[in-house]
Amino acid sequence: MTTYRIKTTDWKIWIPTLMVTMFGGALLSIKFLPKGDAISIISAIFIMLLAFFLQRFTSTALVEVTLTKNDISIRWLSQYIFHHYPDRTILFSDIESYKYQPDNNFDLLKLTMKDGSEVKLWHFALTFKDDFDKLVMDLPQLVNIFNKRVTSKSHSHADTPQADNEPQTIKQAATIYEGDGAIFIAIFAVIVIIAVPLILYFNPDDKKKNPFILLAPMAGAIFFLTQFYRYRKKNKTKP
Repeated sequence: MTTYRIKTTDWKIWIPTLMVTMFGGALLSIKFLPKGDAISIISAIFIMLLAFFLQRFTSTALVEVTLTKNDISIRWLSQYIFHHYPDRTILFSDIESYKYQPDNNFDLLKLTMKDGSEVKLWHFALTFKDDFDKLVMDLPQLVNIFNKRVTSKSHSHADTPQADNEPQTIKQAATIYEGDGAIFIAIFAVIVIIAVPLILYFNPDDKKKNPFILLAPMAGAIFFLTQFYRYRKKNKTKP
């Protein structure tokens, strides 16, 4: 039995918290603060720090996950704002599939049950000092052990009908980098990577205004292509 403490983040709360704080703070600073480059820079830094500080109280929760050879226990030590998720224990035999999907901003660990319900744990990429990375490394190992156990048990009952003898293994679901639409997203990412430098080169005024507005999607495109190549290469080497 191994226990992991995870700082999970709900991006559907994180993004509005960030946007409302930054836009609200910007409007207030424009209306009430005196003009000046130094004051503008200081107020911008303060608003950004305040936005990241507030989202910790609205969109971040502390979850304790315990893995055994038979089940997964999820215990909510704290909750997102306006949410209340119950603690639960999930048997491996009730899980249809699992998926770990890395992301430029929010990594995802998803469990899909045989009854169609889902458990999602989102993890902000800049969150440190928790056990999320260890959890997503250990879970597949326990799943493989479980799958071998149920497969061997199925083979030991070879005299039963084929439909009843089918091993109920846990599948690894495809990520966005492996799906049918991944190639189209990859092509779009290549276009973004080519277009951004050209825009900055032929429109120097945009570079002076705020180059980060253009560089942010470029960083996302590079991340997607990296993961796209990584997963495609891994799938080719699978037996």
